[in-house]
Amino acid sequence: MANTIDNTLSLIHNADESTIRFISEWHNENEYIIANTSGSTGTPKKIKLLKSDMIASAKATCVFFNINSTSTLVSPLSA
Repeated sequence: MANTIDNTLSLIHNADESTIRFISEWHNENEYIIANTSGSTGTPKKIKLLKSDMIASAKATCVFFNINSTSTLVSPLSA
């Protein structure tokens, strides 16, 4: 698993600690990742997000915006 994570991180320029933590969690054996709610209506809570749901959402986003393997994307926000 360490090689997979290292290979993934090598593709990301200037990866911050939260990005590295997410990639490590994505590649673990669990079917979910742990995230925190925003806390806008109270104390932030930890929730489990299914990796399969995240993949389905990403695929739907790609279809909606016509994103494919030749698309170039820029993220002005921290991952």
